[in-house]
Amino acid sequence: MTDIIRTAPFHHTPRAGESWWYLGCLVTSLAAASETGGQLSAVEAVIRKGVEPPPHLHNNEDEAYYITSGRFTFQVGESSVDAPEGTFVWLPRHVVHSWEVDRNGTTALILTTPGGFLEAMFAPFTETASVLELPPMPESPPWEEIMDLDLRLGVEYPEVPAAP
Repeated sequence: MTDIIRTAPFHHTPRAGESWWYLGCLVTSLAAASETGGQLSAVEAVIRKGVEPPPHLHNNEDEAYYITSGRFTFQVGESSVDAPEGTFVWLPRHVVHSWEVDRNGTTALILTTPGGFLEAMFAPFTETASVLELPPMPESPPWEEIMDLDLRLGVEYPEVPAAP
């Protein structure tokens, strides 16, 4: 029998001062693991073209994307998935995947289960967003530190990516 985890109801709306800038993107936490009993993390991500992840897999969590504006193209294993606005994409753990966006400002709801990965991945490399818009791309993104953190969090890269 599964234990029922009880948490308090809550809600979040993107707001300046409570959202983050991460590698030229705008990220808002909608549900943190601390609020969901560890069951789920959810963010709204406004993506900048050119900062998409290389092919990778997660060992500890499943991911889901719901595209709310723009278009993603996912590479899932050997398959390509066209994901325009309104598309839901489920990416179970241990499946190699990557994605690209068609333009700056492409937006998605990103969920991970169990929760915690998104908070751990973003926290060391974010700055509080003073306005709800895409920030400039950092001049020297800390790619090596980001990759090191990902590896510690259970993300694997089948091919070692070169720094952009």
